[in-house]
Amino acid sequence: MIINFDYDDVLFDLQTPWVKKLNNTYGTNVTEITNWEIADFFPSLTKSQVFAPLCEDAFWETVQPTANGVLTVNNLLKDGHEVNVITSTHYRNVTAKMHRLFKIYRKIKWKNVIITANKQRVKCDILIDDNTDNLTGGAYIKLLFDRPHNRSFDAKKNGMKRIYDLREVYDFVRKYESR
Repeated sequence: MIINFDYDDVLFDLQTPWVKKLNNTYGTNVTEITNWEIADFFPSLTKSQVFAPLCEDAFWETVQPTANGVLTVNNLLKDGHEVNVITSTHYRNVTAKMHRLFKIYRKIKWKNVIITANKQRVKCDILIDDNTDNLTGGAYIKLLFDRPHNRSFDAKKNGMKRIYDLREVYDFVRKYESR
């Protein structure tokens, strides 16, 4: 199977260090982002201020892998699946993000990285993403990775399966294959 994992807030926990960086830099006290628009939670900041950390190479070293991500990716690769990392990142972030990816997910290679703002155009069997827009309309199995900013979205009603831990991806693939 071809299995595509989103980078931000799926393979890596982006939200936690981003909020922490903004709180530390600007003296804000935000604890959780509960919708897609992070800038809404920092009304005293400009959008440029909110997104500035993403343009700092050093920031990406603070972004940690999601629990069970490395294990899941390695197990899927060991079982013979093609695993890709797909991201709609801004071009200025690519180098720092890829350095972090290859440092943590050592079995992922550059040929397995896809950078696109339109994930529906990419052929795969399964897409794991936290952004419902990326899952809507695609011709693949849609696994919505649970995050505070997508909890109000009805995954089942929209043809998606909500997952809470990346180990669930491996279990899902094994069950799907054995049908």
